[in-house]
Amino acid sequence: KIVDEFDKAIEENGTDTFCIVTATRGLVKDSADYSKIVQIVMELKKRNKDIKLCASIGLIDEAVAEGLKEAGVDVYNHNIQTAPSKYGKYVTTTHAIEDRINALKEAKKAGLRICTGGIIGLGETTEDLVEMAFKLKELEADVIPLNALIPIKGTKKENAKDIDMAMFLKAIAIFRIINKNCKIKICAGRERRLKDFMGMAFMSGANCLISGGYLTTGRRSVEEDKIFVKDIESIWG
Repeated sequence: KIVDEFDKAIEENGTDTFCIVTATRGLVKDSADYSKIVQIVMELKKRNKDIKLCASIGLIDEAVAEGLKEAGVDVYNHNIQTAPSKYGKYVTTTHAIEDRINALKEAKKAGLRICTGGIIGLGETTEDLVEMAFKLKELEADVIPLNALIPIKGTKKENAKDIDMAMFLKAIAIFRIINKNCKIKICAGRERRLKDFMGMAFMSGANCLISGGYLTTGRRSVEEDKIFVKDIESIWG
């Protein structure tokens, strides 16, 4: 199924980056899950050596990072989610923010590009956003994905209010100013929060987006996004 999705993404949608995502805490070298991911990566690279492969597979150590690089992974995704000082408050206490940061450092050391950002709308202040943006600069993030919180029933944030549109756009601008050379990617919640004003995200500093299968909560079709991107390119080139 992954191979079919991969072929479709390239042939029909002109995708330049394909992301493999697992619902795991992380990978251990030589485990069954690790071996399966490596096998998939090698097969996809064999089918198209020019496509960039991203792995979003949870926490990794030095051995896994090096193994993924050798197999053909180009980018490692693991979001820090929020300001490090507020991680325990806004995200989780089951593990420390340092676990995520160390995984990103191992990926960078192995030669992988790192894609790391977070969720806007957890309750953070402007100061929290600035702290998070500077931490990503310190980590030398290559891509920063920004998600707008989607309140989902059964989660701790099920009753959270949608983030103010102006705050979401302000967050994008903050990350652009502090991380001048990064790709700023708008992701989950973009259509819910920005609606007809999604183009303003690009005026605020975003310059790419995730499309096709990035969430199961009201995502737009790839066809709609392609039209949107074409319109943006016609304005800014």
